[in-house]
Amino acid sequence: MATSASNLAATKQQEEQAENSDSDGVDSSCELVKVDIAVVGNAGCGRSSFVNAILGFEENDKNAATTPSGKEISSYCHPTSPNIIFSILPSIDKKTFPIFNDFLRCGYIEKFDAFLILTNDMFDKRHFAFAKTVSKSSNKPVFFVRTKFDNNNSSQGVEEESKEESALLKLRKSFAKKLKEFELNEREIYFISNYQPDKWDFLKLTNAIEAALPSQKGRFSKIPIIQKLIALDKFHHFLEEDKLKQEKIANYDEIKELFLTRGIAGVQSMINKKLGLWKEVKVELAVLGNSGAGKSSFVNAIRGVDDDAENCANVGVIETTRVPTAFPHPTNPNIRYWDLPGIGTPNYPDLDTFCKLVHIEMYDTFLILSSARFTENDKLLAAKVKSMGKSFFFIRSKIDNDRRSEKRKLKKNFKENKMLRQISDDCMKSIKDFGGGEQDIFLISSHEPTKWDFDRLQKAILDQLPSKQKESLMFTLQAKSKDVLRDKIELLKSRLWMVSASLVSKKFGFWPFSQYVVGKKVKEIIQSYSLQLEFPTRGSEEFKMLSEDLQRKVRKFNDGPYQDILQWLKSFDPDNTHSITDYKKYIVTKKPLIFLQHTLTVIIDEMGEIAFDILDETANNAQNDDDLD
Repeated sequence: MATSASNLAATKQQEEQAENSDSDGVDSSCELVKVDIAVVGNAGCGRSSFVNAILGFEENDKNAATTPSGKEISSYCHPTSPNIIFSILPSIDKKTFPIFNDFLRCGYIEKFDAFLILTNDMFDKRHFAFAKTVSKSSNKPVFFVRTKFDNNNSSQGVEEESKEESALLKLRKSFAKKLKEFELNEREIYFISNYQPDKWDFLKLTNAIEAALPSQKGRFSKIPIIQKLIALDKFHHFLEEDKLKQEKIANYDEIKELFLTRGIAGVQSMINKKLGLWKEVKVELAVLGNSGAGKSSFVNAIRGVDDDAENCANVGVIETTRVPTAFPHPTNPNIRYWDLPGIGTPNYPDLDTFCKLVHIEMYDTFLILSSARFTENDKLLAAKVKSMGKSFFFIRSKIDNDRRSEKRKLKKNFKENKMLRQISDDCMKSIKDFGGGEQDIFLISSHEPTKWDFDRLQKAILDQLPSKQKESLMFTLQAKSKDVLRDKIELLKSRLWMVSASLVSKKFGFWPFSQYVVGKKVKEIIQSYSLQLEFPTRGSEEFKMLSEDLQRKVRKFNDGPYQDILQWLKSFDPDNTHSITDYKKYIVTKKPLIFLQHTLTVIIDEMGEIAFDILDETANNAQNDDDLD
């Protein structure tokens, strides 16, 4: 068994990379354990093409896999995952190994961690015999892969797709019958195309390989082509979702009927469902722009995610988006920002191709970014979106870079308002034929979202959405601007009657006749208000930067309810006009709904004032820093 000199060098390089690498802060002894996967098959079955496909190599790349000659082994890996190696074994056919046992005696079973058995036709006796030998002697994972499925199917249109599905089902049954004959009926067969890895079973195969290997040997998701396939799979799931199925909110008659038939239990069940309905509403926001426009930084900023966080959008100076990629909000996965490929890139050469491939009709609003002038493609896209009756926004990014550059150049003569006016006028010139006004252009910095038009942009996006989507996005957005904060406070107040009803205990009689309020639920509501109004937690850097007076006010709501809930609630009504007392874990009052609505209104108003004070103090501190700079 021979290995070419070039592949020996490659193997040595892989091992050195594995020893020296410690990416993502993970212990290298765990993450970079070497895993060697053998690719088995007859000549012409597509072994080298498969390796190129799974590693994302083009066949004319200098590192591209080639089929080994004679009884040599050729091994390949991707630079980002040097510990994951694919080794092409010599052909298993009679020409290379007239005697099959000679193939078995080469020691392949002991050397490799998993085996992919490929064929472009039907599996033969040697394939099955090798699989049985592996299973009996080592119990290492074996995968049957039927390649070149695209040669059998070049479907176009609905009727052809139906024929393809029928042919695939027929083949699966035929292969399953063959496996059963060789007592391998527990195995699955994966139908793939090396040239269309986004179709059929390619991603399913990669997932199966990773699942079958020990956890420390996986890390397939580090390979770029696998990342792309995962993104594509999520995109396809997105396209299949039915966004029109949204439950209608119950009206007064429904509430009355529920109360008469099921009492407080039925009403509270409906109210709790309605209170949480905003979490189920989907909002899909498309983010577009050329390479370097700052899309990734914007997606991170509007989600409140740092550029180096685990769930961040990758920030880079090159175009990294080849397929639509979703970035869910960390606190609400139904709010998704879609980083879309740029129009004019190789896979999306023009507007028509772009609209078709990204399924433009699936998005609710469009955020068009540029760090310079808006392009002709930007205007064409905006016109297309406008014709669909959907909203769009021209966003001029990286204003902080412009400010820094101008200030360094002009020094004492620098005037920020003058610079902003020049940038705005320049943007207006680039879209003058489109008919937009100054109010349609938003000047922002993703690294300083409390400045310039970031808050105005968020408010504008909210105002253009239907009411249910607006509510969902409102509760998800950070309250970093006064406009958003003001709207959020009003939204919290509009839900007070439902919140009050949900806090009354059904254990001691039918509401509204129950006199008991669940203390634990009151604490949970106050905690949710603190989160929505962006109260910093004790010990955080944001909290430490507040003045002592503001720290004391924040502690009143972050800590107060968890000390003595009865006395804490009385502090908002010193005269105790609602005659509240406590009984075990309950707050007792004769008119709980009136008490709750009144007290929660006072609480929201006071918390709102504190939230505005935090915004003002934060803005003043930022301004002072700029003055020092």
